Amino acid sequence: MNGTKRTDVRVERTKSAIRAAFLKLLSDKPYETMTVKDVAATAGVDRKTVYNYYGGVYDIRADVERALVNQLEKDAAALDFKNNMDTPQRIFSTLASIVISRLEIYEYIIKIDGSSGIVQKIVSVMQSKLCGALRLAHVDGDCEMLSRFIISGMISACEDWMCSDRDKPLDSVLCEAGKFVVGGLDEFTRESKQNK
Repeated sequence: MNGTKRTDVRVERTKSAIRAAFLKLLSDKPYETMTVKDVAATAGVDRKTVYNYYGGVYDIRADVERALVNQLEKDAAALDFKNNMDTPQRIFSTLASIVISRLEIYEYIIKIDGSSGIVQKIVSVMQSKLCGALRLAHVDGDCEMLSRFIISGMISACEDWMCSDRDKPLDSVLCEAGKFVVGGLDEFTRESKQNK
């Protein structure tokens, strides 16, 4: 039994090194030009080791995306939307903190393909959580449509920020978006006028 557990730890450590190498390479070169040889060299293993666990770079990408979605689901499950509905702005701060905590990985994924299935999975996980909270708060309206609209907008704001000159910190951008969603256009413009 100990031999199996030890082997599993070594396997996971090796796979983790391969995934980390993949992510590091994404900051240096386009995904389309990346090879297993590149990943192996960056991870400090030989190509055969990479092929023991993955069929190619596309399998490594799929594994990275799967791990990201699994972690996002765990993070979302731990969120207490129900008790934050009285202060909805806190919901947006919490969602922003999830993205910010893994910002580098999200940036790499968006570099690969901004409209990829991973972005849709991220939206789906967060939308489902927010929809449940809206239902618990007895919000009038189509909770699924409202939560999809809000989360899609937040993710879009993150994508825009990642592709911009980043004048403001991401949490400020998402805080503004949250204020807009919570207070509506009237509240948002009133506050802007007061700040001038």
